[in-house]
Amino acid sequence: MRIPEDAIIPDDKITRYLLIPKLRSDKSKFLAQAGFTQENPEALRAELSNCLLSRMKRSKIEATSMEPFIN
Repeated sequence: MRIPEDAIIPDDKITRYLLIPKLRSDKSKFLAQAGFTQENPEALRAELSNCLLSRMKRSKIEATSMEPFIN
């Protein structure tokens, strides 16, 4: 799945979905193990942004390194 460079994660997705405990498909327990809780949603947002940026940089590097072999 490709994530667009201008992707925006709505605050509600973090504060009302990812960090809220649920009976089924609970993601909050997994995220809490990494230190992401309802008390610090900005930390999860920052980490997601960092991951996205590093992945985009890596993709650009991989694409650039393949240019001599394309054609």
